[in-house]
Amino acid sequence: MRVGGGIEYAFTNNWTVKVEYEYLGLSSRTFLVPVGAPFFVGNVFTTRSRHVDELKVGLNYLFNVARY
Repeated sequence: MRVGGGIEYAFTNNWTVKVEYEYLGLSSRTFLVPVGAPFFVGNVFTTRSRHVDELKVGLNYLFNVARY
């Protein structure tokens, strides 16, 4: 199960700030990271970690904003 949400606020014409949250619920499985993966190659993840909580905070600059 994957659930998440977020909000983004423009405080000027070119700048925004955002906050996002995501929950990833994993079933009780074992996963082997394959060769060729960018991270954790060969690691085995088991049912000990059944969910992931992720919080992202960002500051964005928007280029070439049209002004009407």
